Amino acid sequence: VAELRLPHRRHELAQEDTPDRLLVRLAANAAAIAQAGAALARAARSGEALAPGAACLLDHLYLVDEHVRAARHLLPPARSRALPRLAGGAPRVYQLALEIVSHGDGRLEQESLARFVAAYQEGAPLVLDELWAMPVMLRLALIDNLRRIAARLDRQRVQRALAGGWAERMIATAGQRPGDLVLLVADMARAVQLDAAFVAELARRLQGQDGALAQVIDWTGARLADEGSNIEAQLRLDDAGQAADGASVANSIASLRLVAAIDWGEFVETMSAVEHTLRLDPCGAYARMDAATREHYRQAVARLARLSLHSETEVAAEALALAGAVPEHEAEAEGDARRRHIGHYLVGDGQPALRARL
Repeated sequence: VAELRLPHRRHELAQEDTPDRLLVRLAANAAAIAQAGAALARAARSGEALAPGAACLLDHLYLVDEHVRAARHLLPPARSRALPRLAGGAPRVYQLALEIVSHGDGRLEQESLARFVAAYQEGAPLVLDELWAMPVMLRLALIDNLRRIAARLDRQRVQRALAGGWAERMIATAGQRPGDLVLLVADMARAVQLDAAFVAELARRLQGQDGALAQVIDWTGARLADEGSNIEAQLRLDDAGQAADGASVANSIASLRLVAAIDWGEFVETMSAVEHTLRLDPCGAYARMDAATREHYRQAVARLARLSLHSETEVAAEALALAGAVPEHEAEAEGDARRRHIGHYLVGDGQPALRARL
């Protein structure tokens, strides 16, 4: 949480309109996940053993697709363009969502999410539209996270399949033409890069082999030593990577479900600085109103803020000041208690007075 108090210092808002590319990015991410998923599905049908993260992603592609469709529905271009944007072009709340998802490796919890947003707002209060946009921005950030993992899982699958193919050729060559094995190893050296997935699969396939095949392992170890590594380190790196990817996929899938389950109306009321101000209503009526009416009042604040040079919290504070300036005994004597209610200035006959004050 302490780390998330700092991003607002580097989140410089844009001073002019910037192009909106969130839906373009969503489409690209969805296409990349679908492409990786199709490749993983073909591999599974052919009998390849999938890494835990790949199997989890394949099992939940339907859920990812549901959230892609939901994000498209919840984020029409006009709504996205209206959000406060950073100098780089992205909506501020989207960047915050990316940092929240990255901070927890895709794992979201409702309580920690509220703490993160509250910590961020200590330096830069979010406007109401940003708070209401949080669920769709979290979906976008989680889908972005899954796209990166899906691409990595597919690359690793390709490397393992490649290593398996080389291992089969080497085993066949060692049994039929052992003298040609050195030429085959040279071909492999020119054709492949020894990343962790490739080395781990090759070592697993050739482990326990003797004679010329044992020399392949020795040569692989010698080449890795030139790069400051060894086969055991690559095996550990591959195992750790598979475990991390599996956890990150599982976290992201669980978080997508959480986003769909959260009561976002309650979240907005809890996080909104405007809400906290309006609840100080001198006549006490605001806190007793239903949720729809409170939202109507908050949106009135947002509209007045857009029409003026004031922030939403400043508009709410001015409405509160006008209502608080009317003595209770005066309102009772005039038989008009509405003048002590913030709604009188936000949506009622007192709005001209509030506009003039702004």
